[in-house]
Amino acid sequence: MRLPNGYGSVTKLSGHRRKPFMIKKTVGFQENGNPIIKIIGYAETRESGLQMLAEYNHNPYDVDTAKITLKELYERFCKSTEYKNKSESFQRNFKTSFNKSKPLHNKCYRDIKKIHMQTIVDEAGKYASQSNVKNFFYNLDRFAFSLDIINKKYSELLTLSKNIKTSQRTAFTEKEINILWKHSDDLWAKHWLCLIYSGFRISEYLSLTSKTVDLKNMTFQAGVKTTAGKNRIVPIHHRIQPIVIDLLKSSKDGNLAIGPKNYIQTVAPMRISMENYLSEVNIPKHVLHEARHTFRSLLDNKNGNVTSINRLMGHVSGDVGQDVYTHKTIEQLRETIELID
Repeated sequence: MRLPNGYGSVTKLSGHRRKPFMIKKTVGFQENGNPIIKIIGYAETRESGLQMLAEYNHNPYDVDTAKITLKELYERFCKSTEYKNKSESFQRNFKTSFNKSKPLHNKCYRDIKKIHMQTIVDEAGKYASQSNVKNFFYNLDRFAFSLDIINKKYSELLTLSKNIKTSQRTAFTEKEINILWKHSDDLWAKHWLCLIYSGFRISEYLSLTSKTVDLKNMTFQAGVKTTAGKNRIVPIHHRIQPIVIDLLKSSKDGNLAIGPKNYIQTVAPMRISMENYLSEVNIPKHVLHEARHTFRSLLDNKNGNVTSINRLMGHVSGDVGQDVYTHKTIEQLRETIELID
């Protein structure tokens, strides 16, 4: 069937090629009358070539942009204002998810379909990691859509595997906490105790400096991840106050914890050192996040005020009314945190 004038054409090339059909269209003429030909792409069959040509005629796109790979799109998005305005947590998860999508790095983003994305999501591991990868594709899709690279966002069709088992969190026992106190002169024991008695995430703890630790009022100011958690005030429990003072006094750069505020350079080696330290003092294995879990468990066991606990941990309360109308003072928060022995 003859195609309409000006519609474009699908031509079969000679030789043995994986995609032998070239899709092209005349988009203008030079001063001497010669046509200006734009090659839209290549296809495995004439039928798929005609479909590509129809899509292009329905919604013309920048051919050079359409050839952009996932890696190139990722790099362009990372330079955008939208990305730079994202939180450190988002950027960290985004980079991790990009690394998980390595099999697609050099594939034209326009050619990436739902099945390709879903495979990367399925192989990401636990539910939280799958969710991060899905969010990664969602943001790339939105960015690609805004550049007219794609006209369909396959990330909206992705699913997560809810039956994946996540690791069980085990709180420190009273006996284990007492062992840490017996070794409270050790650097790693000090850090474990600060985490247990503050409820901070490790990334939040590493952000603490002499500027965000108020020794006059004995409070921390830190927090990431959620609106409720950012820059929250957490009273310093009386038992760790001497430790905090000592850590700041011995700090060379004003940081409460050690090293620069770089997640890869600081958290990873600190996690290994702190978790390995436990075996040295005969405490069963715990991961860093279990210190935060312990903090919550201790307060729950003491029947602490739920709203105050949520404020201390940077969680949004399940009760919208509480979030909007309840304002906990520092002293009320201090009263709650001091429930921990």
